[in-house]
Amino acid sequence: MKRSKYFDQFSYFQPMAKYKDLSDDVRHLKDTLSNKWISIISLTAFFSLGVWMLIDPTSPEHQSVEKSTVYLLKEIWSYPTGIIIVAIAAPFMILRFRDVSMLSGPVWIRLENGYYFFDKKVRKSGLAGMYDGEDLVVFYPEGNRVICLKDYETAGIGVYRKASATDIANLSDAYWNADSSGFSVVHEGKFVANPEWEKRGDDLVVTSPETKKQFFLKDYANLKDNKLRKAKVMGRNEVIG
Repeated sequence: MKRSKYFDQFSYFQPMAKYKDLSDDVRHLKDTLSNKWISIISLTAFFSLGVWMLIDPTSPEHQSVEKSTVYLLKEIWSYPTGIIIVAIAAPFMILRFRDVSMLSGPVWIRLENGYYFFDKKVRKSGLAGMYDGEDLVVFYPEGNRVICLKDYETAGIGVYRKASATDIANLSDAYWNADSSGFSVVHEGKFVANPEWEKRGDDLVVTSPETKKQFFLKDYANLKDNKLRKAKVMGRNEVIG
């Protein structure tokens, strides 16, 4: 009946580490950012070519038709072509800059064995994560917020996505969820490790061996749907049910 969902148990990224010393996940993020910047540079050159055509639609001179690139430019160089190039390059540049901006903030990526969560390009590990249907709610005490990994269960593998703050939970209260394999309890942003439990009808009382605090999971037997719910923190000697 006991279950804890520890999804991410890896070391922190040291920003000044040499590339060859980086772990595969951090290297992947760095490579993704580098590819985005290379794409931006290429698009900027393409965009500049279009602007040049708009400013000066006169086709460039060339010395011989053997210089095929210059010859091709001479054939297509025109004001309408400049408009087309600018119209194509500009939206892609905006998208690439948006991607770079996103990757610099809180992002996540799903892998075969779980997920990685990055904040300001630094990977954070050991965070408590709890399902809420198809979403995964991640408690991030260091960042003083709770993060939602939207549509985690159906998300494609290997794609970076923005991690958004959510108000569905906080770092002060207790929360629980359950499915057919057991339950998880989070209190103050951390898993209740190795919990002890006692059935009381359809309810469940969970005790933390470490803190001796007790948590009341109302109607537990009928709510094994993997939804996140608030748990009542029981007072000392409090009797419920």
